[in-house]
Amino acid sequence: WASITKQITATLAMREVAAGRLNLDTPIAEYWPDFPNPDRDRLTARHLLQHMSGLPDPETTQSRPGEPPEFYAIDGSLNVSPQGFCAGPSRTAPGETYSYTNCDYVVLGGLIERVSGQSLDSLAAELFPGTQAFYPDGEPSLTGYHHGQPEPTVNLASYGAAGSMNGTIHDLWRFDRALMRGDLMPDSLRDEMWTGDPAIGYAALGQWVFPAPLAGCREPQRLVERPGAIIGVQGRNYLLPELDMAIILFTNRSEGEFPLGHIAHEQAFGFDIVSAAVCRGQPE
Repeated sequence: WASITKQITATLAMREVAAGRLNLDTPIAEYWPDFPNPDRDRLTARHLLQHMSGLPDPETTQSRPGEPPEFYAIDGSLNVSPQGFCAGPSRTAPGETYSYTNCDYVVLGGLIERVSGQSLDSLAAELFPGTQAFYPDGEPSLTGYHHGQPEPTVNLASYGAAGSMNGTIHDLWRFDRALMRGDLMPDSLRDEMWTGDPAIGYAALGQWVFPAPLAGCREPQRLVERPGAIIGVQGRNYLLPELDMAIILFTNRSEGEFPLGHIAHEQAFGFDIVSAAVCRGQPE
């Protein structure tokens, strides 16, 4: 599922908030005193959820030609645990700058395990019974293609709570339905998770939420968008809560070969599919 994982991790975090074990605006040092980053007294779960942490970016780690960055390599030497490479040093101060990085959710996964006293696997099993949601050893189950060639092998486990979830489209559809029904958290917390901030491109907590100007619709539609991609595999999870609709797309071709795109850009396959599903038959 690549970064669609982040939408599930955000849900797990909000469930910890609902249980009273996590406050999004309390410094993580309160929960994780020995987290090895000097900004732990200022860094919060909200910063992690909204990519405002300033933590390192695995994409900047060294790579050989045709290979993924070392952080994701099968034979990589970096410590990919939440307290390893992702713990710092920081690039910017928490809350200062929006900067997308998988480290935010790798660390958030570690924080969730600390406050819950359970593994991510156990917590995910409550949402996806009968499914091995997180890759235990990084072995891929689907070959993606990048510019016509099979993608290089990556250690999917190194993506952790940022991108290593695995499941079927039906698993994800059941999650979407439960989330929209209000089965997974109180409505007030779901509303908070789904509040996009226009100042940072409508980033919400683990997803983007914005009024989408779709082709053929007279008015913009509120859209919850969660894209994901790892080299040659792409996914999109679109929720339209007011229409009680979920649209899920996956392809094993990279963005360079077959762009699913982003709805806000008003182009590419994803925009066309969502527009056709939502706006067909509506007066313009």
